[in-house]
Amino acid sequence: MIRHRLRTTLALLITAAVSVGWSLTAATPAAANATKQLAVQQGTVRLTLTVPSSWHVSASSPTPQCGCGGDYNPVCIVASGDYDLNPNNCVLVIGGNWGSAQPDEPVPGYRLPKCADWTTTYEAHGHVGVRPGEYRIFLDRCHDRKSEQWTSLTTPSVSIWHPLSWGADDASAAYAVQTAVVAGHDITQGRTSDMGYVRRMFRRDGHIYVAIDRVVMSLSGHLMNHDPATYVHRLSWRKGSTNCPHFLSNCSPAELLAQFHKGAQPADGTRPLAGRAVAVYRYHGWSMNDLERWAFASTGDSGHCGCG
Repeated sequence: MIRHRLRTTLALLITAAVSVGWSLTAATPAAANATKQLAVQQGTVRLTLTVPSSWHVSASSPTPQCGCGGDYNPVCIVASGDYDLNPNNCVLVIGGNWGSAQPDEPVPGYRLPKCADWTTTYEAHGHVGVRPGEYRIFLDRCHDRKSEQWTSLTTPSVSIWHPLSWGADDASAAYAVQTAVVAGHDITQGRTSDMGYVRRMFRRDGHIYVAIDRVVMSLSGHLMNHDPATYVHRLSWRKGSTNCPHFLSNCSPAELLAQFHKGAQPADGTRPLAGRAVAVYRYHGWSMNDLERWAFASTGDSGHCGCG
């Protein structure tokens, strides 16, 4: 009886170990059986991806924004078929931005099928190749479709968007991002913008710093603060104006510090800075601005030049 129990226990342990091994293997992106190198040029940035041999640049492309601002002209990668005015026909859509990393909005933008009910269901740090980046999962509630996106924290930045299919293409997309090479002249590594709740402001060695609990802007317009971490930015000097503190972008660092020290309920009736959600941007240094909340909506790619 004891021997039988020992054999049963051993068999269960072996089964559990094999199951864990399979789970760990499945969690690691793997290359497709036959792959190739696919290079995509985005402005001055060259992105090289390892993708299945059948993946290629679509014959037709996402319609350019034609001076409306925002993104590079995105590139659609397909496994078969064509873009045909629908980003969901692509396995990857590659885009980016000249001046700043924009991880919180899907690369195809307004070109996605018409929907005014979007949200962000997951956010995390990530990588594009060896370069640090951000990872998001978006949900189109109108059509119950999820997509994922990786964005490099570089200037210029590169973003890779993938419509989730719950199949082999998902693993191939993850492997392409994991092994991606981002190259080009004058690529600056690092975050170009940030947002969060102001927790501290202080002066040190003649400079003024702000500490924020970082948040992420969901496509619904709500702020995500699930796993807050505090980050410190040194504010650059700028001349203040008479509109401070009504418009934070017009405040000098010294004026911002003075406003923070007024506490959560300033006696002069001005809006408090302590605990306030703000945006900070890096140009020649970090500056603080009012945080504008927005809700994303898509209109579909009409095939005509414009902003949707």
